[in-house]
Order: sequence, then structure tokens, then C-alpha cells
Amino acid sequence: MENIWKLLLFIGQLQVLVLADIKYKLCIAQRMAKFNQKDSCDQLRDNVHSGVECVIAKDRLECLHLLNEGSADFTVLHPEELVVANQMGIALRVTHELQKFKNVPNVDYSVIGLVSSRISVESLSDLRNVPMCSVGFDVEKGHDFDWNEIFSKFIEDQVVQQQCHINVTLVENRIASLASYFGPSCKAGKWVPDPKQDLQLKQKYPDLCALCNDPITCSVKDKYWGRRGAPLCLTD
Repeated sequence: MENIWKLLLFIGQLQVLVLADIKYKLCIAQRMAKFNQKDSCDQLRDNVHSGVECVIAKDRLECLHLLNEGSADFTVLHPEELVVANQMGIALRVTHELQKFKNVPNVDYSVIGLVSSRISVESLSDLRNVPMCSVGFDVEKGHDFDWNEIFSKFIEDQVVQQQCHINVTLVENRIASLASYFGPSCKAGKWVPDPKQDLQLKQKYPDLCALCNDPITCSVKDKYWGRRGAPLCLTD
């Protein structure tokens, strides 16, 4: 009998060890990783009992794809990404709702599209070859500007048919799609984190910076960058 209990105890310990080796994958957007990785991801990686490891994605939309293909197990999303997930047919289970503050407004931002009275637009197809003044985005700004990039990509996907050239990156495919659809535009800000690659893309697709106050740098310091700059670009 004593030997049987010893055997059962060994099996129980073995199961614990096996479970401890399972690492569930938490997907974190690249722009947020620099804030979380040192304090959280590194600790999760170094703690053999944590059971969690980080998977770094370009953005939360890529996290959706990683969840869908099984390369990640869970992540933190904003409501707008859940809308995108539903439209993409990705089945998700929401387990928790996180709120930073109580008694906050129902929405953080209201996003609208402004069309100049100088042109006639009756449908999205009428926007082809029309100059665009985008609020732009900076991929290194962090969560305060997440709404900007997420909604920008969402609207772009609704208006512009995305190209899919296998010999270029996902980011360049998006930029090329915009450049071929709209007329001379201003989409200021860092398109990619690497300054050299950012400059190369802006030199390759100059029409997306043509309406900016400084078409060469086309940066976050531009007069027409951001929520205040875009309407100014439209009216100047």
C-alpha cells in the first residue's frame, strides 16, 4: 500500500512538472513591448513557474492573426479590434474587461471623415485620385496614439483595396496601395521604426508626402500632422 501511495505521489509531481513546462503565449504589440518587455516579459521569461511567455507582433491586428493561426494564446485588445476580428471571421472568447478609470465617457475618440466642399463625393469609389490629408501616425508614440493607427488602417482597408506583392513587406504593401489609390497627399509621421527604412519608403512613395508642409521629412513635426494638422491641410 505504501508503495502505491509513493507511485501516486510521483505521478502527481510529474504532472505538475509537465504543466510547468507549458508556456502560454501572450501577444504584445511591438510599440507596447518597449514599455512592458523589461518589467513584464523578461520576468515572465526568466520565471520558470510563470507559465507565460511573450510573442511580439507589429501591432494588435497582427496579434489577431497570430491568435487565429494558433501562434499566440491570448492578448489584450481594444473594442475596435474586436469589431475587426468579427469582420475577419476570427472567433474569440472575451474573458475579462479592463478599465483604467471609473465613470469615464463611453468613447475616448469620435472619428469622422471630412470631405472638401470643392469636390463631389457620393461614394467611396469617388475618392480615387483625390488628395488625402491623413492625421498620420507615429509608430513609437505608444498607447496614447493607438486609436490613430488602428482606425487609420481600418478605414484604409474599407476604402483601398490592399495590394499583396510577395517581394515587399506588409507595411510597404499598405503604403503602395495608398499611393496608387489617392492623389498627392500628406501622411506624416514615422511609417516604420527604422529611420533609414522610413526615409527610403518616403523617397519611393513621395506622393504620400507631397501635400505636407515639409514633403522631404514628412515627420510628426510637420504642420499638417495629427488631429489638428489634418483639417488645416484640408483647408489651406
